[in-house]
Amino acid sequence: SVDISGNTITNPTGDGIEYDISVSESEVAGYASVNIEGNTISGGETGIDFEFEVDSSSNEFAANVTITNNTVSDSNYNGIVATAAVEYTSNSIAYDLTLDSNTVTGSNDGIYIYASNSDEATVNYEFNITNNTVTGSDYDGMYVSFYEDYSTSAFMSVDMTISGNTLESNGGDGLYFYFSDSSGGNQPGQEWNVRLDNNTITDNGTSGIFLSLEGYLSESSTGAVDIILDFGTV
Repeated sequence: SVDISGNTITNPTGDGIEYDISVSESEVAGYASVNIEGNTISGGETGIDFEFEVDSSSNEFAANVTITNNTVSDSNYNGIVATAAVEYTSNSIAYDLTLDSNTVTGSNDGIYIYASNSDEATVNYEFNITNNTVTGSDYDGMYVSFYEDYSTSAFMSVDMTISGNTLESNGGDGLYFYFSDSSGGNQPGQEWNVRLDNNTITDNGTSGIFLSLEGYLSESSTGAVDIILDFGTV
């Protein structure tokens, strides 16, 4: 396990904290645990940049990542970034991400989350984005995007909660949420479960919440999309 906590980082040339997990051509099962907590970061490119990538692994892999109680201000790029990309693997990949009680002020996008899978990948994403405060971003307060590429054997399940966040006075949308599935629904039981509730979203430049879902469904599609919306204050 990796723990990065209690640091004060001011005006770095690059990112404040950058941590990458990259799995390629692995033939053994693996597990990674990363905790980024209680850091204060000002200036630099991205405040916290976490990247998870699996490519051509022939065995199972799981990652558990928590990013909590950090303060990020005046980043030249994004405040907190968490990305995941999985492809060319025939076994199950699990990625659990928790972003809780972080404060981000003055960046491009405050919190930026992107996840994808393609080409035979079987991925289970569980994301909990709770109790964060994002203010004064040039663009979106929180940007969330999922993408599944066309494949007859791709499978992606998403269980995501975005709750209790305060997104205020950002230049673009308070919350931008985009979900695209071009796999044709070829895998049975494919599910997206998303809960957006009890967020406070005020005084943003465009939409409070921008929500877009795109999908291509074949005649044999059996997946499901469940979205629960309780807007709180928008």
